[in-house]
Amino acid sequence: GGGAAERTVKMSYFLAKHNVETSILTLDVNISQELKEKLKNVSILALPCLFARFFIPVPLIFKVAKLIKSVDLIHLMNHWTILNVWVYLLARFYKKPYVVCPAGALRVYGRSKKIKGLFNSIIGKSIINNADYCIVVTEDEKEHFYEHGIDDKKIILIPNGVSEDEVPKLDRKHFLKEKNLKDEKFIFYIGRLNSIKGTDLLVEAFCKSKEHIKNYHLLIAGPDEGLLAQLKEKVSEYSLDDKVHFLGFLSKDDKYQAYHCADFLTIPSR
Repeated sequence: GGGAAERTVKMSYFLAKHNVETSILTLDVNISQELKEKLKNVSILALPCLFARFFIPVPLIFKVAKLIKSVDLIHLMNHWTILNVWVYLLARFYKKPYVVCPAGALRVYGRSKKIKGLFNSIIGKSIINNADYCIVVTEDEKEHFYEHGIDDKKIILIPNGVSEDEVPKLDRKHFLKEKNLKDEKFIFYIGRLNSIKGTDLLVEAFCKSKEHIKNYHLLIAGPDEGLLAQLKEKVSEYSLDDKVHFLGFLSKDDKYQAYHCADFLTIPSR
């Protein structure tokens, strides 16, 4: 789940659709039958996960090595993963070109700062510095690579894409009824309820601005990562329980419906 996983899925789907032989190396976490069907033209090597907290895979090194040896180009998503370390070492051994795309995750932030610092010291910086190219999702992300001494010539901007053939039939009335919402003006946020995503900043801003935006409701969608209770407490403190709606996890189709229903989207990420 999350942005890096979704980007990987969409990119692989697009490449396969345009007759580029594509493989995904991942862990066997949250791989649904629906996803397998969507990626039926993509080869998926899913390694069993030994420890979900740090996404440590079962060391099927020979299988991974066989895959790395067979490809022309390697695309590393995210940054803080044991899997990326394995692939990086094998890419160097087999002299395979590779690109990196941390998708905003390059800076040390959140939990396990000491472990991340150690990771970077041992091998993380080498993965970044030895890449043939570094891919950023937004212009602002270039700054993260400058901090590692990466030159502009090695940085390529490729924003997240949208597959037009995935957009469902949009039905505002049905979605509002299903989510027990009235036909109002909506501000929409979607993402993890996590400090780095800035959801707390958004809720506080909405609460403090209630006199100026009386006609708007706030929709918050995404899985809780420890902030939900705090956010609900803040909303209750301002007596705005009827104007702030926590939708939880949304299916793919419901995400599109929510985007369609909203007057605007807000991204308060720190």
